[in-house]
Amino acid sequence: MLVDPARRLARLDDRDIELTAHEFDLLYVLASNRGIVFSRDTLVQRVWGGDTHITERSVGTLIKRLRKKIEIDPLPSFRRL
Repeated sequence: MLVDPARRLARLDDRDIELTAHEFDLLYVLASNRGIVFSRDTLVQRVWGGDTHITERSVGTLIKRLRKKIEIDPLPSFRRL
């Protein structure tokens, strides 16, 4: 996967992935900090800049939408059992 912050472009297998601004911001935070686990509160701060109208549930929804766009099987492995 290629994540280009200058052009706000994400590519996977030679195809552009259409992302909203927040989806791209989340992907960029996660991709540029591989191996680091973030709390939902930290992701709210990094992606939304502390917008007080955003809930932790909004983070989960955004992650779900992003996973559907970039993963072959977006279900968490524990749900496949």
